Amino acid sequence: MEDTEGNALGAVTPLDALANVHRRRRQPQPSEAPSLNVADTEVELAYRDDYGHTGEDD
Repeated sequence: MEDTEGNALGAVTPLDALANVHRRRRQPQPSEAPSLNVADTEVELAYRDDYGHTGEDD
């Protein structure tokens, strides 16, 4: 097989459609979201680092 410029991409292997039907596939796993406070955005964290402000005394 070649790309549009004529460079070799590798050997082509025919698909075995019957074997492909019975192949075990991984089920998608739900991603675990990190547990952050709503106020723990990058901006809030930088603000706290710069000014020492916790946001709790507003």
